[in-house]
Amino acid sequence: MRPKFNKIVLMAINKLNSLRTKIDIIDRKIIQLLEKRFLLLKKIRPLKIEIKDKSREKKVTANIKKNLSDKTIEPYALKLFEYLMKLSVDYQKKL
Repeated sequence: MRPKFNKIVLMAINKLNSLRTKIDIIDRKIIQLLEKRFLLLKKIRPLKIEIKDKSREKKVTANIKKNLSDKTIEPYALKLFEYLMKLSVDYQKKL
C-alpha cells in the first residue's frame, strides 16, 4: 500500500473509533434513563387499575411526532417506543 493511502485508512479508522465511542456514551445514558423509567413504573403500577393504557400510548406517540426534529427517523422512533411501551406493560404485569 502507498503511504498516503495508509494515512487515509488510519484517519478513517480513528474517526470510526471516535464516533463509536460517542455512541457508547449515548448507550450508557440510555441505560441510565431506562433504569429511571422502570423505577417510575414500579411507583406507577399500584396507582393503576389497568396496566395497558391506550390513551397514554397515543399521547406518547403524539409527543414523539411533535418533538422529533429529524422526521426521517420517525418510523424508527415510533417502533422503539412501541416496543418500550410493550416492555413496560410486561414489566408491570410481573410486579
